[in-house]
Amino acid sequence: MDTTSRLKPSLDDLISSLNQIDALISFAMNASPTEFDPGIVFNYLWVISNVIGYAKMRCVELEKLIINYNTYS
Repeated sequence: MDTTSRLKPSLDDLISSLNQIDALISFAMNASPTEFDPGIVFNYLWVISNVIGYAKMRCVELEKLIINYNTYS
């Protein structure tokens, strides 16, 4: 399996996660302040935190793939 095909799924997941974060933040930036009660703010922060955590996990997996590739190339 070539490097591109090994990295592509992780890169696609990472890009998807970053797009989700961007969409959530864009929505929050354009919403009226009256739409946000503490529960909604907490939920937004919780979701954004989870998506960032997932993106970080994918970065670690990509790093391992790259190190593995560089070690055995």
